[in-house]
Amino acid sequence: MKRVSLVFVGFLLMFSNVFPQEKTLLVGYLEIPGLGSARKFDLFINDTLSYWHRVKYDGKIRDTIIKTKLFGHEYKMNPSQVITISDPEYETYPYKNFILKDKKRDTLFYVVHRYNRPDMYVTDTLFPMKWEILSEHKTVLGYPCTAARTHFRGRTYKAWFTPEIPVSDGPWKFGGLPGLILEVEEEYYHFIATNIVFNPGEKPKLPPLDKYKFIPWAEYVKIMRDFYDRKIKERIARKIREGDKFNSGMKLFAEEIIHPIYSKNGVFIPGVEALKKQKKTKPKKKKRKRFLGIF
Repeated sequence: MKRVSLVFVGFLLMFSNVFPQEKTLLVGYLEIPGLGSARKFDLFINDTLSYWHRVKYDGKIRDTIIKTKLFGHEYKMNPSQVITISDPEYETYPYKNFILKDKKRDTLFYVVHRYNRPDMYVTDTLFPMKWEILSEHKTVLGYPCTAARTHFRGRTYKAWFTPEIPVSDGPWKFGGLPGLILEVEEEYYHFIATNIVFNPGEKPKLPPLDKYKFIPWAEYVKIMRDFYDRKIKERIARKIREGDKFNSGMKLFAEEIIHPIYSKNGVFIPGVEALKKQKKTKPKKKKRKRFLGIF
């Protein structure tokens, strides 16, 4: 009996190591956009919520696992290459970049930080993306991961999640898979986990949601589309006024393509001569022919 009991206890210990039952979890991520510098984020998770927030980090990270796509070309780091993260002004922007996922209310709260303009606070649906689980596998931070793909608001993301950490969550707005998402790849965006801490000693200070005025996602999209439409018209008007004969384009590399033309394919603005040709002209009235003769 004692031998059987010891075997059973050993099995439980092994089971608890594979499927940890900790109440809280802290995961560090790097966000590596294809255009721009890398940023460091922490994802704090408990039974009722998760809190994705930017953290201050000044230093260099060397990692042979990290790979991303720059300008459409796959790029893989070697041991001599590093990612430098410098964020000296972060402390002057408290709560400027966060996503709070409320599991009880099935709602996502986040802030859109806009330079030289007021921040916008938006509510969104929790995990609105639809996933397709793939047959690919790999290891991230020592955890076996399975690939999944989703087309979410104009972009196609490929995620790697581990069932060994049975938490349906992940970086940024991602979640809804049967395991913690440790990596997400896209043409211009790459999120990758750098460290995992079970039951962290310190918990982050949550943002005071009651002090902010949140608007729904649909209203936010309408506001931003109107804003970009005005911006496009202003640029075209400026080109006509300045007599610019060169073609130009504008494009935003945002995670969510809110304005389909402005942020996905770029806005093609023709030269001033072509713009003049596009102006509508009133059709000329046909002159009535006069005939000689007596009628």
